[in-house]
Amino acid sequence: MANDFNVSRKTLIRYLDELITDINNYFPEFNLIFEVNRGKIVTFDIEKETALYLLSYLNLSYTEETKEFQMIHLLLQKKIKNVNELAEELHQSLSTTYLTLDRVLYLLKHFDIQLNLSSQNHISNFVYEEKKLRLFGYYFYWLTYRGIKLPNNWKENSWIQPTFNKNQENFISQLLPSKQNQILYIGIIWYRRLLLRQKTLQFPEPFKSILLIMTNIHDVTKTYLSVPLGINSCSIEDETLFINLFIRHLISDIDSDSQKFFMMTELKKLDNPIIHLSNSLLDRLISNFNLLISDKNKAFFYYYFVLFFMYTQYFDIKIPISFFNRTTFKNNNNYELNNKISRFLKNFIKITI
Repeated sequence: MANDFNVSRKTLIRYLDELITDINNYFPEFNLIFEVNRGKIVTFDIEKETALYLLSYLNLSYTEETKEFQMIHLLLQKKIKNVNELAEELHQSLSTTYLTLDRVLYLLKHFDIQLNLSSQNHISNFVYEEKKLRLFGYYFYWLTYRGIKLPNNWKENSWIQPTFNKNQENFISQLLPSKQNQILYIGIIWYRRLLLRQKTLQFPEPFKSILLIMTNIHDVTKTYLSVPLGINSCSIEDETLFINLFIRHLISDIDSDSQKFFMMTELKKLDNPIIHLSNSLLDRLISNFNLLISDKNKAFFYYYFVLFFMYTQYFDIKIPISFFNRTTFKNNNNYELNNKISRFLKNFIKITI
């Protein structure tokens, strides 16, 4: 283990000792200990589920303590006039603040978000598109907390806490707790942007006509998460479409098989570039690999292709060709098939996107 982490045996034992101390501070009921016996580390066994929870909790605890997390969290909550004020709020030196700022800017640029720390009269520190700030906010908080708990400031302003629709409990109970938490997280971010910040967005073509068909068949704001009261009536339709797209991205089986089939039957009637792109991918896939696919399975492939292209194009997500060099497929033992699929996807992305 020391070799794997490129540290000395003495340093490794010190790290393990600190780790066990942290675990026992967070979870005193475990009272974990370890000892080194003939070069082997011996600990008390704990169940796999408990170990996974411990790892997730330690991850969020360590992340909360990082300068980068604290800076982003602060900037999302309040307007900061300049770097001096930012350093004071974080109790850091100016030099440390500038170093942290560089790392934060590098992270934000992947979402096309910039920072404005001037003393001018700007409402926010962020220069952004609303849809991308919501996307960033969701991943920033979800990848940190994973539903284990809510950020402290989210517990304030209880009037903006979204609730699941009471009359649809049979739908909600079918979701895993982690999926329910994912809906809750995006719901809180959605409500905060709409009700606290008064920020709405527009849902343009070619996405709108597709989502209108999907929501007419299954509107997740009626089965899971309601549009909050008090927003401009002109924005309700676009906000409904936004949350329908986002939740479908988070939860792949949010629609039933019959709903997916009905959606795809209706969507094929559209003259829409995303629909044409999805058709092209499906046709080429069948032709390239000589696939025999039932109409039902075609509809499922088609459904996920449409969602994939909508999501990547709506949020302007660029897929590097190198991504497919790292892609693994279900049949991991068949390297020839994996390489063939990888080449096919690379060529398709090059030609069409």
